[in-house]
Amino acid sequence: MENFWAGCTLTIGSEGVLRVSIPCPRCVMTTLPRADLPLDPRILSTIAEQNRLDLGDFGHLRCVAVYAGIVQPGTLRLGDRVHVGD
Repeated sequence: MENFWAGCTLTIGSEGVLRVSIPCPRCVMTTLPRADLPLDPRILSTIAEQNRLDLGDFGHLRCVAVYAGIVQPGTLRLGDRVHVGD
């Protein structure tokens, strides 16, 4: 699970490399309607119930996904494997 990826690198396909920094806090934007998805305020409450993380100075926040920076750019292709490493 991505909650434990902070400090790890993600290698994507044969070219791309990312360095994960922290889990991604989520806000009310996750509940807003999109194309064929309706407004659903339960999304944020479910995230809060299932995945509230202690992010130190930032506090205890509802998180899904991660922030990452590019270490080595590359072309991503459908079906590329992703490897999580130290």
